[in-house]
Formats: sequence, C-alpha cells, structure tokens
Amino acid sequence: MRKAFDARARIEPRTDLLWEPPTIVEAPGAFAMPVGPVFSDFAESAHFLLETVGEDVITSIPRFFYKYRGVEKIAEGQAAGEALLLAERFSGSSAFAHGLAFCQAVEAIAGVEAPPRARRLRVLLAELERLRHHAAAIGGICQSTALAVAASQAALIEEDLLRLAGAAVGHRYLFGALAPGGLARDLSDDACRRLVDAARDILARLAELERMLEYTSSFLDRLEEVGIVTRRDALAYGLVGPIARASGVSRDLRKIAPYAAYEAFDFEVPTEREGDGYARLRVLFREAAQSV
Repeated sequence: MRKAFDARARIEPRTDLLWEPPTIVEAPGAFAMPVGPVFSDFAESAHFLLETVGEDVITSIPRFFYKYRGVEKIAEGQAAGEALLLAERFSGSSAFAHGLAFCQAVEAIAGVEAPPRARRLRVLLAELERLRHHAAAIGGICQSTALAVAASQAALIEEDLLRLAGAAVGHRYLFGALAPGGLARDLSDDACRRLVDAARDILARLAELERMLEYTSSFLDRLEEVGIVTRRDALAYGLVGPIARASGVSRDLRKIAPYAAYEAFDFEVPTEREGDGYARLRVLFREAAQSV
C-alpha cells in the first residue's frame, strides 16, 4: 500500500515465519477450537479461533484477509473507467454499491453531476442489489439454523433476483452498469416497470417465508436472545447497516446524507431494539420491503 512500492515487483515469500494461534483463556479444561478458514464464494473468507471450556464461547479471535489482492495498489495510475472495474470487484455481494461510491468520488473530484435520470436509475439498481443481498442474508441465516427447506426457498428468491439483474443490465451482479458521470446504459420505462412488478412478486414470496419462520419454534430458539449486541456496543464499535439498526441505532446515509437521488424518495428506516439474531432477521425482511 505504500506509494513507493512498485506493484509490478515480485515478492518472495518468507518461510521463516511461524503462526501460532493466540490464546487468552487459562481456565481449567479450556481449549481452542478453530473454525475455518471458511472459503466462501463471493464474500470474504474468514477463520475464527474459538476458546471455550465446554458450551460457552469465551473468546473469538477472527482472522481475515485471505483474499487480499492489493486492489488499491493495482488501481494506481489507471484511468477512471478501468479502475471502476476493480472497484466493482471488491465484493460480489455489494458490487454496485462499491462501483457507485467510486463513481461518485470521481464525479466529486471532476466537479460534475450525473443527469437526473441516471441518478434515479442508480437508486433503482442500488435497491435491487440491496434486495438481493438481503435475500441472500436471510438464506444464510436459515442455512445456519439447519432449516434446509427455508434456505432453499430463500436461495430460489436470490436466484430470481440475480436473473432480474442480468436481464436488466446484462450481468447478474450488475457489473458494467455504472460509468463515471452516469450509467453505461439506459433502461427503458417499460423495463423499469417490469423490474418493479417482478420485485413485488418476489416480495410476496419473501413475506410468505417470513410468516412461516415466525411460527417455527426450532428456528426462533436459535435466534431469540442469541448473539445480542446492545445499542451501547453498537455505537462503541461503530456498527452500521442492518446490524446496527437491529440494536436501535437508526442511522442510514440514504436519509441523513442522501446520495444519487435518494432525496427524491420517501421510505422508512426499520429499527429494532433487542439486538439479537431475531431482531437482525426482522430488520432484513423489513428493509427488503422498503427496497421494493
């Protein structure tokens, strides 16, 4: 990351470094249990070292950056349009959001503003990505609680949203839709209407999934009063997004510092107070409805 470093220079790996897991707990019978590295598909891979004396996890030491690629260094010296390709590929789960942030930074530096239609279409695609992201997150929660049928239903919803994105802009993860100054392509009014109609149909399926989960006791047992993040801790650690809002932190940049054309749209910012797994799930469902 240092400016003086040449990104084209070859790095010789060091073989004299040993990595031993750090341990903190010294209680009798304590042991460390590694989980991972979990090599996920488009999300960041992670390794967690859990320290426990049986049932309770006393400490969790995360280790990330298994997929670190030095994208920032690679982008140095490239044209804005080429660097946008890299910005979109930071994370497949939020490719459009990263690309939009990059485009807005370029536009701010250049002193230009995207046309009103492009700004509104940016909101349309950003909310389509948010809807797909939340469907995937809901599916992950169902998978982690061993609800195979519910996880499959959420996966089908996510797949339909990916196909909608592909039909709209030519790529399932919205790669190539953006350009500094606007969008790489326009969407017709009819295409926008079809997109919204399809999203409404998908929302009805999400709502039905939520109703089924609400009456699945084995599912609720794994979420209620589990993984509680208090409002104080959420503020202390600077949490954002649905995780913070599930702990009563009602912050949303789309409201307090609108970008693109969000100032032209009226929507609620869902919040919950409990800060547990179930509160986070409810926020995801309610935000999905707001996106539609």
